[in-house]
Amino acid sequence: MSYLNDRTNAIELLRTEHQQMRDLLRVVTATDDLEQRHTALNQLSNAVCMHTELEQRLFCPSVVRHIRYAHLQRSSEEFDQFHKALDDIKAMDDVGQEMVALAENLLEKHIFDTEELLFLPIENRCSDVTYSLSQLSARMHAKKRELEKRLGISKAS
Repeated sequence: MSYLNDRTNAIELLRTEHQQMRDLLRVVTATDDLEQRHTALNQLSNAVCMHTELEQRLFCPSVVRHIRYAHLQRSSEEFDQFHKALDDIKAMDDVGQEMVALAENLLEKHIFDTEELLFLPIENRCSDVTYSLSQLSARMHAKKRELEKRLGISKAS
């Protein structure tokens, strides 16, 4: 399912993770099989942990000077709300559709704001940003491999 390689830039890496989280959340909403839902929720939880580490701890601090801080803060707060909603869903025996819809809305809001308010302005900037992104991409790929190993996630996930 992963379309990433070590040459994928930092923004594309995060966009790919956004799509993977969308796909996993769709599995949660589409299945009535409790075991399949549980597996998808665990994979989604791992994806959220990895995404948080890469986006909020590596990407955002590296690009803060190129974008408005308020946009970073908003994206971070939305993702925190999504993470909390996901934790609530995982704690439930019977997951209601309204709870999953809330999580979907929070995730979509985070994705929209991040991609429109952060990624696009950065991609439209001058070459110093491109150079910084290339250095950042290498650090993010190394961190992703470290997190996959720590979380026991296989490359095919």
